[in-house]
Amino acid sequence: MYLRPSGAYYVGTEQRSRRAPFLILFSWNDYKALDEIRASCADCIGLISAYDRAIAGVRDINDPAPEAIEAYKLACTIGRGHCEAHTGIRSGVAKELYTYPNGKPKLWATVRSVALQQCGHFMMGCARIGGASISISGSCGSDGLPRDYQEVPKAYRDRLVEVPEAVAAVYWSDNGHNTIGSAAPTMRDWALEAFALTLEVRRRRSWIR
Repeated sequence: MYLRPSGAYYVGTEQRSRRAPFLILFSWNDYKALDEIRASCADCIGLISAYDRAIAGVRDINDPAPEAIEAYKLACTIGRGHCEAHTGIRSGVAKELYTYPNGKPKLWATVRSVALQQCGHFMMGCARIGGASISISGSCGSDGLPRDYQEVPKAYRDRLVEVPEAVAAVYWSDNGHNTIGSAAPTMRDWALEAFALTLEVRRRRSWIR
C-alpha cells in the first residue's frame, strides 16, 4: 500500500506508478517454515539425496541394473521422504510466536521504495529486502493479503516491525482480500507513525529499516 501519492501515469494503455514508499505486510507460513527446517536437517537431506540417486539410477537408461530397479521401486514407495521428526505438515514452532493472543495470525511490516506497473489485471513490482528481490502485487504485497514471512531472508527478519494486535485486528476483519478494503486508513496511519513518515515524504532512504 502506497503511503503517499505515487503519481500514476500511462505508457500507451498500460498503467504505471512512480517509485514511492510502499507498506508491505508479511504473515507466517507454517508449511514454508517446515521446508526451512527440513532443508537444514542432515537426516532429511540424506533421505532426499538417496531418493534422487535412486531416480537417477534408472532415468534415461535403456537397461538399468536389477539393483537399480529395486532401489527405484523402493524410492517410489517411500517417496522423497523426510526424517521421522519432520514428517507431517506442521513445523512444530509454537503458535504463540506467529499468532496474536486473539488467535489471529501475526503481521509484520516493512516499507520499501516500490514502483508498480500493470500486468494483465494486476499492478505488480519488486521490492529489495535484505538482499532478496520479492515480487509485489496489489495493495499489501500479495494483493490484499500479506506475503509469506519466510520470503524475507533470515538475517533480516528481526528488522521487520510487528504490527500491533489492535491494528492487525482491523486489517483481518476489514480487508477486502483483493484490496486492503476499509482497513486502509488504519494501516496507513499506523505505518506513517511506526516508520516516522509524513505524507509529503520525498524519495529518500532514511525511512528504510
